[in-house]
Amino acid sequence: MNNNIAIIVTDVKNIPYINGNKTIFISFDQNVPDIPNSKFIKIPNYISLGEDLANVFTDTVRLPDTTGYRNILQYVYFSHMVAFYISQQNYSKIIFEDDDLRDQVLKQFDNSNRYANKYSLT
Repeated sequence: MNNNIAIIVTDVKNIPYINGNKTIFISFDQNVPDIPNSKFIKIPNYISLGEDLANVFTDTVRLPDTTGYRNILQYVYFSHMVAFYISQQNYSKIIFEDDDLRDQVLKQFDNSNRYANKYSLT
């Protein structure tokens, strides 16, 4: 049986210690040290630019309670790319950082059926 584990986090501080064969999916950041067995997802410049424009717009218009939407484009891009990568492999278990990330990743590429009962949270 394949005993390959995928760990999906957006913050390097939330990576759990797992002994064995694992792949860590994390958003690329210049401040993150080199982590063995990791797949860094680099956010393209056009996504970052769109994020900046959206943040300027929400700050200018002063929409109420927009703090929850900061970096949403980067989050959606990251979760989409992770969903694609895990759909190309067969992992025995997937460990997610939180419920939102789990829901976003599993709803794409039929991952919810492929990884039913094979996931947990950190």
